[in-house]
Amino acid sequence: MEKIEFQKLDNNNIDYELLHKWSGESFIQEWFEQRSLSIDEIIDKYERKLKEGKEQLFFILYDGKKIGYFQYYPDTDPETYEYDILIGEEEYLNRGIGTEASKMINKYIFDQTNTNKIMVRPSKRNKRACRCYEKSGFQLIRDYSGHDTLGNQDIFSIYIIENEKKMQL
Repeated sequence: MEKIEFQKLDNNNIDYELLHKWSGESFIQEWFEQRSLSIDEIIDKYERKLKEGKEQLFFILYDGKKIGYFQYYPDTDPETYEYDILIGEEEYLNRGIGTEASKMINKYIFDQTNTNKIMVRPSKRNKRACRCYEKSGFQLIRDYSGHDTLGNQDIFSIYIIENEKKMQL
């Protein structure tokens, strides 16, 4: 049976080169950065994130191979955390891996933090991500108008999942 694990992102060229490779994939650009990033932009971005420590950065491993990435961070509401996830290797899309990884990320964040809620905000047009979150236990709260990383207008969906164990206390 295949196994999903998480590995912290390290400040090294191997990790940066993989993130650079993924940033050049059209199926990633459509939803994550909206453009390819240079290796220098990748290094600057992720070195800064690691140094600031506001976000926790992880690779998603599938049978020991790095196939995706996620980052989680506190939302403006101190009771809520948010995360972003991507599967960077195209052959691993549409296999349920994102859903299983999301379930594991939810459990990990609830176990590692004091949060009662986790939020994700995919583009409403990103049907794959929306289905993934719904299958992972998230509930659609509302849609809102916003901008992607390039400033383009889009409609985003807010999904929330609550920590049932903490909510029962």
